Amino acid sequence: MNDIDEGKYGQPFITDYIFDEILSLVMIRKGKDYAIKVGKPFLKTWIMDT
Repeated sequence: MNDIDEGKYGQPFITDYIFDEILSLVMIRKGKDYAIKVGKPFLKTWIMDT
């Protein structure tokens, strides 16, 4: 994960579908506040692909 964060493989990206699914699961299991905490780094550093 550190290699990805450091840009070793280029700019990371994720589809909006995968992002939504990840955060939905986290929210169901851990709650809304934790899901927000998990999602913010994705929004700041990853490119979203629709």
